[in-house]
Amino acid sequence: MLVDIVSKNGNLLLNVVQRPDGSLDPEVEQQLEDLARSIEVHGVGIYVTRPWEVHGEGRVWTRGGH
Repeated sequence: MLVDIVSKNGNLLLNVVQRPDGSLDPEVEQQLEDLARSIEVHGVGIYVTRPWEVHGEGRVWTRGGH
């Protein structure tokens, strides 16, 4: 989802809630670690590309049917 949003020149808002002492819940820490690992794999799709000028520009590969 992140790469798709960024490719359309958008921003993904992450809802990260901190506790009053500034710490994070273990679930939130795990989600951020998962996102970091995903960026390691798919970072080229974000950092080495440019956004589309027009949404859906270029050749579209579709199959027949619905």
